[in-house]
Amino acid sequence: MIRNRLATVVCMIGCCLSAGAQTFGWALKPEYESIANYSEGIAAVMKNGKWGYVSDRGVEILAPTYDVAYPFSEGLGVLTSSDRSLIALVDKTGKLIPVHDKLQIDSRFAAFSEGLLLVSKGKKWGYIGKDGKQAIECKYDAAQPFSEGLAAAVFDSRQCYCWYYMDESGKAVFHLSDLKKDIYWALGFYKGKALVLHSKGAFFIDKSGQELKENLPSITPPEEAAGYTKATLTCKEGTLAFDAKCRAVSFSATNGRKTEFIPTSTTPAVKSEYTVRINGTVLAAENIQWMTPSMAVVKAGNSKYGIITVYDSPLLSFSLPYDTLTSVFGNPSQTNLSVRNISTVALEKVDIQVNGETYQAASMAPGSTVLCPLSFDKTTENETETKALSITAWNDGLQIGDAKRTLWIQDIPSLSINVPANKVAIQLNQSAYSVSVQVKNRSAVAAGTITVTVDRQTQTLYNLAGGETGTVQFTFPSPKESGTRTLYISAKVQNTPPVTASARITLDVPLPPPPTF
Repeated sequence: MIRNRLATVVCMIGCCLSAGAQTFGWALKPEYESIANYSEGIAAVMKNGKWGYVSDRGVEILAPTYDVAYPFSEGLGVLTSSDRSLIALVDKTGKLIPVHDKLQIDSRFAAFSEGLLLVSKGKKWGYIGKDGKQAIECKYDAAQPFSEGLAAAVFDSRQCYCWYYMDESGKAVFHLSDLKKDIYWALGFYKGKALVLHSKGAFFIDKSGQELKENLPSITPPEEAAGYTKATLTCKEGTLAFDAKCRAVSFSATNGRKTEFIPTSTTPAVKSEYTVRINGTVLAAENIQWMTPSMAVVKAGNSKYGIITVYDSPLLSFSLPYDTLTSVFGNPSQTNLSVRNISTVALEKVDIQVNGETYQAASMAPGSTVLCPLSFDKTTENETETKALSITAWNDGLQIGDAKRTLWIQDIPSLSINVPANKVAIQLNQSAYSVSVQVKNRSAVAAGTITVTVDRQTQTLYNLAGGETGTVQFTFPSPKESGTRTLYISAKVQNTPPVTASARITLDVPLPPPPTF
């Protein structure tokens, strides 16, 4: 008698994510030492100590090979060497625009303003246009960016720092010497007003050069204000902040009082409740900066920066070819988990993990599929065994999807085979003999159809209940002499491995009577 146990694995696997869940993907892999703030949809990025640019779609439009890359302004970025020497301009496609002279920039004002960029040649200042060519000759001892059609400049610093404002053709519009004050620094215009610093304080002027009577905090600038090179100006009573157009933004007094000249943006920081996992660890809030509700700069575990994007639909789908598997008790049954890239983006370095076992795929093009071989086994004597199936997908360390499902491993009919009689008596005139084979369903689960095979003959048992025994008979031609025969028997429930057995049958054939004379 041979006992065999079988198991069925029932598995319901659907999509990667449940309805309403979000999927993360890399817009920019974590390969950068720094990612600057986006400006006009472009961000400067540093890799191996060099700078380049990427778009807000995560496309590297200019490889990081430059000493310094300044934020985009009016559709162009500015590239310089470490000593502020201007190398080239770059547009949003990554195309370089050469500069037609050996020029330098003021790092505080490395942005185009009204189509012009402030540059210097030697110790003189002027402006270039977006074509990289000189627009206003470098002839000024001091100059500021354009704002509202005007720029402050000093033609000859030996003449008591005689500041004036010029138009975009380089023509003087008005002189500040008419105000009879010792001018230290003239700033840019905002809503028709520009702050002017002199030896005893500060005041506003309008676009005709007339002083405006407004209440201002006490601001006494240093004498070297015109040659100041820092991002803010330290005055006697506090700190003056200015922007990339050299416009006065605010003054923070030493007593803690702050005066704003240009309102600070009130745009609230983007917040998200998403949980982002990189290399299996939930990313801390300080390591993620949301730029939009669907895009964020993140600091990965390798201390490198990348950009993630949020998708409303899954990147991957998971499926099994069958939802029911069979296996012999204590032995594995195998199938393949199919993982398909259903997105429009290519995925590199994809890892699929199922119940702690990792399957790697070097890359997955859109529409491509990889197969992960899975094995399941029934490990207990319980009639029904429940297992959790956890599927997680990772793309270069970023979790891009997960699914949790339940497996039910159920008993199916387990059979035993028995031949009741091992001796068969055969008459001399008998042409055939029969052998009975008993098949017992040893499990509690009914067996609908059982196929029994003996020496290429097949019989069928139907609807054998749990614990019930069925009998089938096989007929063989009678032998001509006594002997022993070995029968090889198998019994099989549909879609299960067969149960096998063998039986030795003694054939008792009477000897013929002796001849008579």
